[in-house]
Amino acid sequence: MTAGGGGLPGGGRWWRAPLVLLFAASLARAAANFVSRAVAAPLLGPSDFGLLALFLATLIAINTFVEGGIIRSAVQLIARARGENGTGGRAHRAAAASVLVAAAVFAVLAGVALVVWVVTPSPGSRLSVQLAGIGAGGLFALLAAQRAVTQGFERFGWTAAGLALAPVLTAAALVALVVAGWRGGVGWVILAYIAPAALLVAVFVAPTRALAGGERAGAADVARVVRFGGLLTVAAPFEGLLGQSDVLFLGWLRPSADVGVYAAALTFASVVPVLSNSVNTYFTPRLTVAGSADDLDALRTEYRDSVVLLSFFGLLGLAGVYGALPVLLPWLFGHQYEPAVRLFPWLIPAAAILVVHVSSGAVYMARRRYDLIFRVVALVLAVTAAAHVLLIPRFGPRGAAAAMALGQAASITVSWWWVRGLTGAWPPVRKVAAATAYAAVIAALVRSCSSLPLAPLPLLSLQALIGLAAIAAGWRLFHLARHLHLRVT
Repeated sequence: MTAGGGGLPGGGRWWRAPLVLLFAASLARAAANFVSRAVAAPLLGPSDFGLLALFLATLIAINTFVEGGIIRSAVQLIARARGENGTGGRAHRAAAASVLVAAAVFAVLAGVALVVWVVTPSPGSRLSVQLAGIGAGGLFALLAAQRAVTQGFERFGWTAAGLALAPVLTAAALVALVVAGWRGGVGWVILAYIAPAALLVAVFVAPTRALAGGERAGAADVARVVRFGGLLTVAAPFEGLLGQSDVLFLGWLRPSADVGVYAAALTFASVVPVLSNSVNTYFTPRLTVAGSADDLDALRTEYRDSVVLLSFFGLLGLAGVYGALPVLLPWLFGHQYEPAVRLFPWLIPAAAILVVHVSSGAVYMARRRYDLIFRVVALVLAVTAAAHVLLIPRFGPRGAAAAMALGQAASITVSWWWVRGLTGAWPPVRKVAAATAYAAVIAALVRSCSSLPLAPLPLLSLQALIGLAAIAAGWRLFHLARHLHLRVT
């Protein structure tokens, strides 16, 4: 089997290795999403950008529900069936069943959205974009199911293409339209998100059908895909709603301009999870191996190392964004979004807490305590939703940020208590506190440069150099080579 997988060439070169392909695709996806928002924000203005954010939040919530539950189950089921029976039989039927389930979800969601839009006398812009998000969420779920089939059969070239191409095409289309002088509304921007996904679904039909081996899924195969994930599948809709609850509740309770300002600040806060997800991806298999071997000493060591690295890179990333934001945000989004600079500090607590304890879920999975994942997600969603209802009507975007912080505070409290029970030791709280203090100093230093009388590009370059120097100094200060298990000479 080639490293690149079927359909896309692979040949043993390092840059065609599956891990490199998937990491590059994830980076391209994150960068393209950022570019799309950076192009759309000044083009639309805060009010219409808020409508776009509401569309995307609806889409992502639905896609998380399907991809985090049914699609994740399909990947595991296909891989397990291949291990038991080679590449035929149950593996092919599982592939066909996963696509069938996603197609049914898409048909139902698109049908419901269309019916509601038709029967509502004056649907209004907010309801219209959410209905579009519901239909698009089903479409993206279908694409995710096709991608899951390629992943389950280890055709990682196709998997990487499925991850990156839709957002890259969206960003390219928006950039091309702006360069051509186009000044359309939010509906056309939404179309720029939907059209590439629809195109890729059509492109993926042939390789998906080939991997399924022409098999047809029966009712038993569909039921097996739905049941296989267990509590993880049950938790998926809660995860989808929780992750987008701030934008959704703002969209329901406040004017769309408030949503646009919040979404602008959130765009920069979302850069940090790219760093934390990379660290978490590195440690998740190591935690799984330790948990499978019932080696508590190794599990404790790996978890502590993950928390130290997540704290350092995640909090330092937040510090850098906070310091550069007074220059970076108006330069990219325009001065109409300057209120987002003042809002950003309110987003920091929730983002910081999430970054610090994101690897707790890997410990639950390593110890096969999937019930704890469901309990945490349900608890945090309940706390966050109640806080949104209480705080947003009075405090607007700041209330949404505070509600997310309260939810994450509940999450880290419960998570670390349960991690202590599973590993027999507390997380490295002192090192987290030290990383927090270090990040605060760097944030103040980078922020102080924002008032220098320089053009945006030279000023941002200076701030980036300070950030790199901070990483280099922190590498030695926090002994990161040891926590990454690198050989120290």
